[in-house]
Amino acid sequence: MKIYTLPVLILALATASCKKDNSVSPSPQPASLSGTTSNGSSKVPNGPDTTKNAVNFKVNTQTVKTSLKDSTLTLLYTENVNLVLNEADYYSAWSVHLQDDFSKSALQNFDYTTVNSSGMTTLNWVDDNLNNILNKSIADTVINNIKMVRVNVARKYTFFKTYKDDGTAVTAQNTVLSKQGDVVSYTANYYMPTGLTKAYSTSVNITYTK
Repeated sequence: MKIYTLPVLILALATASCKKDNSVSPSPQPASLSGTTSNGSSKVPNGPDTTKNAVNFKVNTQTVKTSLKDSTLTLLYTENVNLVLNEADYYSAWSVHLQDDFSKSALQNFDYTTVNSSGMTTLNWVDDNLNNILNKSIADTVINNIKMVRVNVARKYTFFKTYKDDGTAVTAQNTVLSKQGDVVSYTANYYMPTGLTKAYSTSVNITYTK
């Protein structure tokens, strides 16, 4: 399933008018970091990549909770992704963008809803501009004597599908629960006054539970 985003022109207008949420709170240093460019190079397993406009990820296995109501199967996914960013880059950017890719998971076969910053429920669309994400926290931290910012993102997705009868829905749930090796991928970059920067990405496994 593809996550649909706004065209760059609209995005530029939207980000130009948005103000970044700069509230901070104390936070412990992440245990480990990784950042990979979109072409699969430049892994940074032992510390933050501090080059200009780099994005570091701190993300563990993601959990999707399954539930049944009559013939409808619901998969609730609350992402838990930390972006560790150079402080100077973060505070000079117009926005930071984070996209999720579920194409290598069972989730690609379901419709989904999310709730936008205005409280409206949207179908098969999520805002990737973190200025507009309410479920996030921002904290200043220092790693290896370098000032960094950690942004934790917790967007909520409700995937769902209604089957022809209850028995078929139960079978579908069991099929999802048996899945192993499913992954979700994340891609992030900045929107600077000069335009979008290079994208960085990473992937992690998904665990399905009841």
